[in-house]
Amino acid sequence: MFRPLSRLPALAALVSIAALACAPAAPSPTSAPAAPTATSALKPAASPGASPSPAASPSPAASPAAKPAAQAAGPAVKVRYGLPTAPPSITTVGVYYALENGYFKDEGLDVEVTPYPGATTAVRALLSREAEIVLTGGDTAFLAQSSGAPIKIISSPVAKGTDVVVAAKSVASLKDLAGKRWAISTPNDTSHVAAKLLAERNGVDPNQIEFLAVGGPPDRARALISGRVDVSSMTILILKPILDAIDTGDVKVLTSLATEFPDLPLAYNITRDDIVKDQPQMLPRFLKAEIKGYRWAQQNPDQAATVAEKYIREVEHTLMARGMKGMSDLNVYGLDGGMTLEGIDNTQKLLVDLGALRRTVKPEEVATVDFVQQAVKDLGPVSK
Repeated sequence: MFRPLSRLPALAALVSIAALACAPAAPSPTSAPAAPTATSALKPAASPGASPSPAASPSPAASPAAKPAAQAAGPAVKVRYGLPTAPPSITTVGVYYALENGYFKDEGLDVEVTPYPGATTAVRALLSREAEIVLTGGDTAFLAQSSGAPIKIISSPVAKGTDVVVAAKSVASLKDLAGKRWAISTPNDTSHVAAKLLAERNGVDPNQIEFLAVGGPPDRARALISGRVDVSSMTILILKPILDAIDTGDVKVLTSLATEFPDLPLAYNITRDDIVKDQPQMLPRFLKAEIKGYRWAQQNPDQAATVAEKYIREVEHTLMARGMKGMSDLNVYGLDGGMTLEGIDNTQKLLVDLGALRRTVKPEEVATVDFVQQAVKDLGPVSK
């Protein structure tokens, strides 16, 4: 999993890397040395007798259309794509759905995926011309732009948060939070502020909640299961201890952040301004293939789990399949690209409320919807 950065550390990191934008121009992406191919490094060889990959047998409903003749001719366009987690997590593995199914190849693209250890590192790779497109946290893109980085948001593959609010069975609802102990990661981070907003929305004074800084999701899960705290929020998709506790009735899900904060995306795709200017034909083709991959995963969570297991190790198939079904049930994928200019504006306002952003800017300054609109036009929108 990856999380949005808390505001002050993020600003410090992104101000320093935004200086890359003012440095002399590096060689163009087409002439830069190729980065190590993370896709081939991570992909294990097929074992004898293994089931065919989803690339070999996608469901009929999700089978790719015939390759356009114009895209079949000539060499494939190289695109280097960066992830904000290394290795990929269940929320960042989605690019491989299109890669494994051959959707990028159908669009005349040779996509190389590199996982980076953190959203800030991924943004640094983009600005230093080691990547053409990167996936990054929902607030990181705005922080980078406000720090002077020449970037644009082009889509939101995971358009809503995947955290849920989980609580002991003694907690009836969010209206029952007064006097309860809520496990957070660190004081005043985005999840802490979101918890306070949730309390206020449900008529509870946040000062009546005891917030305890416990650490990451596994630590918070242990604290909840052991009775040290009464409630917390986390992504539980493949967090087996919490899922087991839910199955036994000791823990329950009160709500999801996707429900409570629908304008707060988990992740954006971002690119540089020079890519927007110089490679306008590549971007909608990339987004078209990627969106097709997410639509396939939405319809085929069990097969998506098989793809994910190649890159997320030591998770049994049953658990991964449950997690992928959870992603589908949460409706967090950006099946039509996941963003509009109105949505970008609403997200900024919410991030200001959460303390993750100081001010808003015009949506057109930080995002462009032209490429995702073209991709969705070519694919056809998902019926609502």
